[in-house]
Amino acid sequence: MQQTVLRSSQDQLILIEHQVIQVIDSFRQLKTLDKEAGGIMIGEYRDKHLRVTGLTRPGVLDHRYRNGFHRKSPHHQAYATMCWIQSKSLQVWLGEWHSHPEDHPTPSSIDLDNWKSKLPNRHMILIIQGRISRWWGLWDGKSITALEVIG
Repeated sequence: MQQTVLRSSQDQLILIEHQVIQVIDSFRQLKTLDKEAGGIMIGEYRDKHLRVTGLTRPGVLDHRYRNGFHRKSPHHQAYATMCWIQSKSLQVWLGEWHSHPEDHPTPSSIDLDNWKSKLPNRHMILIIQGRISRWWGLWDGKSITALEVIG
């Protein structure tokens, strides 16, 4: 099974399965009129490490703009609940992803403010997909740090 491996500054590993990255990559904003996309990521806590196994795609009720994405569709929560039930509480909401219309993305002040005010007090993975590269981050319940790709 192919996966992307990230490491935090505290040697925490985050494993993201290949099919998750493929879906996120499919929402790159390559055309001038492409709108931002986003969703949630599902996976497991493995001791101090995280493993991302699934995600949601944008839904019809989500608000998508060239420079903004607001998750409004109930299918995101429905998917998280279904995964939690089917896995007997093993799989949970592990983070969020969205796209940016820039080659090498970084979090905007809006991204940072939203994450700090809305994310729970536990480790969460954050991904921003750009046209060429991705920004990877980790919320530890208090602050956001960038992650290093190691494999």
